[in-house]
Amino acid sequence: MSQFISTTPLYFIPFVGLINAIIFIKKLIVNIFSNFFAMLF
Repeated sequence: MSQFISTTPLYFIPFVGLINAIIFIKKLIVNIFSNFFAMLF
């Protein structure tokens, strides 16, 4: 993993961080909605 980071261009790192943040937020929203629907039904 450290080798991958060292060979990665610097401008690519924020892009990966942004993708990880979007995936995390998507999972969070899915969890909230599933809990919400579980309470409804």
